Amino acid sequence: MLQVGGLSAASIATIGVVGFRNDSWQGIPLPVDLTAAGLSNCTLYIDPALTTVANQVGTSATWTIAIPAAASLAGRPLYAQAIPLVPGANPAGALTTNGIEAILGT
Repeated sequence: MLQVGGLSAASIATIGVVGFRNDSWQGIPLPVDLTAAGLSNCTLYIDPALTTVANQVGTSATWTIAIPAAASLAGRPLYAQAIPLVPGANPAGALTTNGIEAILGT
């Protein structure tokens, strides 16, 4: 389970994002400034390989992903970031959190 806290009280929903890289996404070096996409002062830190609507309660949100118990995954990194939807925060109505790294199997 992944959890993010400290979200804006004005957030109406949160998108949970999981990825496997934090150096590039589709040939674009990461991190990338998202201002041109309408997300002023927001940064994408990870490749968005999987997105899901997180379960938001108040200023926290959680989401669960299934990871197979495969020895080949042990020691590999997994990255996560959240995108809270906050109407009026910027032209896109969304913000981004910091990104995190987790090492599978540890």
